[in-house]
Amino acid sequence: MAQLTKNHINRYFILLLIIVILITLLPIKFPITIKSYGKLYPAREWHITKNQNENIATKYFDRLHGGLRNYSTNSFERGDIVSYNLEPKISIGSKVCAGDTIARISSKILLQSKSEMLGAIEIAIANLNVFQTQENQSLVDEAQIQVEYSQTQFENQKIVFDRILQLHINDLISDQEFDSVRTKLQLYEKDIKIAEAQLNTVLNGAKPETIQLLKSTIKTLQDQYSIISEQINQGILISPINGIVSDPCTVDTVLSISTILSIQDTTKFIALFPILWKYAGLLNKGQEVQIRIPEIGIWTGFVRSVDNNVQVIGGDARVIVTVELEEGYCNKNVGQVVEGKIHCKSTTILNQISHFVNNTFNFRARRI
Repeated sequence: MAQLTKNHINRYFILLLIIVILITLLPIKFPITIKSYGKLYPAREWHITKNQNENIATKYFDRLHGGLRNYSTNSFERGDIVSYNLEPKISIGSKVCAGDTIARISSKILLQSKSEMLGAIEIAIANLNVFQTQENQSLVDEAQIQVEYSQTQFENQKIVFDRILQLHINDLISDQEFDSVRTKLQLYEKDIKIAEAQLNTVLNGAKPETIQLLKSTIKTLQDQYSIISEQINQGILISPINGIVSDPCTVDTVLSISTILSIQDTTKFIALFPILWKYAGLLNKGQEVQIRIPEIGIWTGFVRSVDNNVQVIGGDARVIVTVELEEGYCNKNVGQVVEGKIHCKSTTILNQISHFVNNTFNFRARRI
């Protein structure tokens, strides 16, 4: 009886083995669905941030095309009076379009420098006109006063420069602040040469070298004016995307950076799903994904990309899958955890075993 039972067991084992082999080798394909939980995000975001030095920066993220796309910062000299003004039409929850002005940053030093530079250009052009017409007017006294005034400006700025130079040597001020003071000193020095040349012209008539010096000075002043104007224009913060204004209330305590305003895309949304790494070989761009969104229902998406980097999440090796949602979704549920089902291509058991073995081998090779 015992022998008979043993024979039956052997037969069942052999039969089971045959069935497993047949199922494994026969080209029977089985549909595969990978289930995971992820989080909803706007496809694009634009942030206005401020660091501990009160410098304002903007960051533009595009999760569909490579993360951080653009970064710019506005830094200002020590002692400058800087104002940040949000446009009156901008408020939390309001909608904006790409190209809308969101805020304006103004610097008193930049505005003052622009005004001074414009005045210097007008004076230089007026002097050039006098010299080119060779009108030798009886303005010796006025020209002498201009020389003395220019020398006084230079001497006062030289005192400021010497003080700033010592601070710069001791790394107490930025290169930008030092360069600004040095540039102003150089301009005052040129003003002396212009005033002396004007006095000499009034006395003796204009020389070709004087005309050339004035033209060169005007070109330098105009270039400086353009640079200052560009710096002022960079203080006009313009949204690069269509979106909705949100208040993130986030602070990076490590970098001492706070996000003071964000604009989230309202035209395209994505979901990030951490998928077990052993299923990575089954994932492909374009696969359909069913996403269950709370209070909305089932939404359809498509695999946009699969990250090649393996991350350990919850003690398991996983890869991050970016899923692009169809048009028409609203962003009131951004940040929620959602359930996703990725519909992979049907495959045989043998292929599944092959994928699992290859993934295991590659993962071990990476760790080594």
